[in-house]
Amino acid sequence: MPDTRTLEPVLVTVEEAAAMLSAKPWRVRQYIKLPPDHPQHLPSVWLGPRRLRIPVEAIRQWPLRASGMIDQRPADKEGRTA
Repeated sequence: MPDTRTLEPVLVTVEEAAAMLSAKPWRVRQYIKLPPDHPQHLPSVWLGPRRLRIPVEAIRQWPLRASGMIDQRPADKEGRTA
């Protein structure tokens, strides 16, 4: 019997990310342009010169990071946050 599970994308477009965050695409682009250490920064990936994508996992965690509930500082070599 074939596997009928629905696959979820790993990366989405700015427009899809805006829909997931209930925001306008221009606002999502502003979040992407923020410095990486800013609490409202939204990580993104360039796939070529014109294809900007946002990781779905980052979108799921974004409200918690923006509110300060998740510390987004990078972990050191032992796995502790700085």
